[in-house]
Formats: sequence, C-alpha cells, structure tokens
Amino acid sequence: MQAVILAGGKGTRLLPLTTNLPKPMIPLFDQPALEHTIRLLCRHHFKHIIITLSYRATDIIEYFGGGSRWGVSIQYAIEDSPLGTAGAIKPLQPMLTGTFLVISGDGVADFDLDAVIRFHRERRALGTLILTEVKDPTGFGIVSTERNGLISRFLEKPRPNETFARTVNTGIYVLEPEVLDRVPGFSVYDFGRQLFPHMVEERAPLYGCKVSGYWRDIGTIAQYWQVHRDVLNGGAFIDLQAENVLPGIWVGKGARMHHSVRCSGGVYIGSSSEVRKEADLGPHTVVGANSIIGEGCSVRECIVGPGVTIGRGATLDHCIVGSGCRIPAGHRHTEVVITPDLLPQSVWVDEKATVTPLKPTVEVLQAA
Repeated sequence: MQAVILAGGKGTRLLPLTTNLPKPMIPLFDQPALEHTIRLLCRHHFKHIIITLSYRATDIIEYFGGGSRWGVSIQYAIEDSPLGTAGAIKPLQPMLTGTFLVISGDGVADFDLDAVIRFHRERRALGTLILTEVKDPTGFGIVSTERNGLISRFLEKPRPNETFARTVNTGIYVLEPEVLDRVPGFSVYDFGRQLFPHMVEERAPLYGCKVSGYWRDIGTIAQYWQVHRDVLNGGAFIDLQAENVLPGIWVGKGARMHHSVRCSGGVYIGSSSEVRKEADLGPHTVVGANSIIGEGCSVRECIVGPGVTIGRGATLDHCIVGSGCRIPAGHRHTEVVITPDLLPQSVWVDEKATVTPLKPTVEVLQAA
C-alpha cells in the first residue's frame, strides 16, 4: 500500500528552531520528526512512500534518500509554491494505483493504521479520516458522525461559538484515488477547508474512524515541548533507539554518565553524549546525541539539541537549546529558546504563519 507524507511546511511558529531547518527535520529524540512518521508507516508494512516537499527540500532528500535504510521506496514531489493539502497531492494521481494513506510529516502519532484500513474497506469508503478528541477543538476540523461512522458535519477551525463537537480531524486519511477527481488541478485546494465539506454536503461515502493511540501536531514551541514530555511520561510510543536502563531513563549507544550524576525520572541521553560528574538532570530533560553536559550543571525540563556543549556549573531550566550551541560555564537561562548565536528568544512565541499562494510547478523525482 502507498502513503503520501505532506512535508512542505516552513514551521514559522517554531522559529527560531526552524531558521535553517525545515519543520519536518526538527529533531525529536535524535531523529527528525519525519523519520518517526516513516517508522510508523514501516511498522504497518507500507513499502512505497511519496513525500511532498517545498521549503528546503534538498535537506530532506539528502537525509532520507531513496528510503533503503528503512526498507521502503521513497519518491519526492516538489512544489514551487503552496498548493494546499489536497492540491499538493493532485499531481500525484497518476502514480497512486490503489487505496493510499495521507499523513503529515511534522506530527507524532502511534495509531493502529491497519485497523483504520480495515474500517475503510469494510465500509467501501471513498475516504476515511482518523478522528480523536481534544479539549479545545478550535484549531482543528471538527466532525460529527452517524452511528456507522459516516461523517454528517465537518467544519474547519471553528470559532468558539461555532463548535458542535470535540471530535477532530487528525489530518491522517485513507483515500481512494478517485477522490482526487474532485480536486482541481494546479490550484490551491485544501482537504479540510474545501474537499471534505463538499463531500459531506453531497453525502459521499466519507467516514470517520476513532482508534486508540497518541497524536499531536508539532506546530508550535509549546506543542514541540509537550510531545517530549508525553513520550518521557509513557503517554506516547515512538522508537527512541535507546536503552531503557532504569524506569523513566533512556540512554543511547555510547553515551557516558558519571556515577555521581543525579537523574530524576523522565530523562533521555542521546548516543555518544557525556554527562560529567555531579550534574543534575531532569525531570523531562532530553539531551541530544554528541552533547556534553559539564560538571555540576543543572539541566531541568529542557530539550537540548545534538552537538551541544553546556559549560561547567551552568543552569538551564525550561529551555530549548538548538543544535550545536555552546553555553559558557556558569551561565543561567530560564524559559528561553537558545539558538547557536546565543541569543535567547521567548519560548512561548506562537505566531500565525501566512502563505501567499502562487501558480505552482510540480516535479516528481526518484532519489538516488
């Protein structure tokens, strides 16, 4: 079965972490967020993956190549300007030979995709949306279904006074290729804003399926932070590529930790990293690969990127430290994002991204 991963986002609301990095490549436990999506697909026996790209596409292609490292075949569709979620997939229609899955490359999920595919086929659906419940549905597409799962109402990003449910669309779909007949070519067109509401109006066989599992978008700094906490707390499953040496403590291959280090529950230490004597880590602290935590440091509630050096006696509390940073000895930082130029920025920036659609050209290529 084929899968299409939407991975063209700039990640404006994740600045400064995405200043020189496309959003799907933002590190999540020493792997790009997109790699966790590919591993999810591999666990459910997908073999052919197409990734739609735009911003800094070369960064993604160079990392994932043709997919042989994961036992899959990866192709790439590159758009010069945004087409919307459905518009980006329309040019791929000739390549999609049967039922296919659409998923975002910058979220985290551990759903049972096999169960959703069975649900879709049993109902002979044109489309099936994976649904979940959230406390605040205003940032999502909200959905009502009939008893058999047929979607009866769909509203994208409602205002607070428009909400009629807390059941929302996760952005993961099982679709039949003919659904794309409804999508105009070479124009901006979106699943949630246009295609799905039109299908509901027509009473087309569009279904919603609730399955157990974890799902969270990584669209803001706050969401990025929360995903790490959820995984460390055991609320979400992703393959950490590390050994669970003690309850709540994961250590990557080749990492070294002095016997005097104090670790609270919920700590991840990446491969080939070093934590020196009398350092204090955790709770909810991630140390990326090839990093050094200096003697006597206190690093708590932090996400430390790969290749970071934190000098002796430094204190970091509720911080995100970008890849390659050098924190001088004795420095103290609280509730900031620190980029490699050591200019801290507010953690809770949540800017709205704006996109100006232009007439696109799309290229499909096979990575070497």
